[in-house]
Amino acid sequence: MGCDLHLVPVSFEAGRRVAGAPATVAYPPILRLGYQIGVKKSLLGKTSGLTVSVHAIDSTPSMPPFVLVYNRERLPLTVLDGVALSMVSDGDEATPPARRFVPDTNPGPDGSRTWKTEPEAWSREVSPTEGYVRLFADLPVDVLRMVALLDPPLRSLRLAGPVNPFKGMFDGR
Repeated sequence: MGCDLHLVPVSFEAGRRVAGAPATVAYPPILRLGYQIGVKKSLLGKTSGLTVSVHAIDSTPSMPPFVLVYNRERLPLTVLDGVALSMVSDGDEATPPARRFVPDTNPGPDGSRTWKTEPEAWSREVSPTEGYVRLFADLPVDVLRMVALLDPPLRSLRLAGPVNPFKGMFDGR
C-alpha cells in the first residue's frame, strides 16, 4: 500500500516561525514479502535438501518469480552471486524442476506454499556442510524497487553448523 508524505518547510526569521509552501511526495506501493528456509534431513541425519516457503505480508494478487542462490563461501549478494538451485513444488510431483519459480498465490494452510530443492541437482551442485543460501525476487531493476523481500535470521541461511573458532590454529602455521 502506498502513501503520501506531506512536508512543510519551516524557517525562522527575527525569532518567528515562517512556514514555506507545502509539498507532497507520493510513495508508490511496495510489495512486502518474507520467506523461511527449512532443512530436509536423510534418515542418517545428513542434509538432503532445503524447503522454501514464501509469504506476502500484505495481500497480493500475484507473486513475483524467485531464485534460490547457493554460494559455498559467503552469503549471496545478488541473483548472479552463486549457483541458482533447481526447485520443485513440494507435494506436486508433476511440477518440472526450475531454477526460477513462482509461488502460487493460493497459500497453504500456514499462509504459504512450500517449494523444495530438486534432489538430483542438490547432490550435484551443493556441499551440504558449508555455504549459504538466499532467496531473491528475479525481476528487472525498475520493478525490483517496488519489492521488499525480508530475509529470515542468518542462521537459517547458513548450511554449516557454528564456526569453529580453533580452525586453522593448530595446522602448522
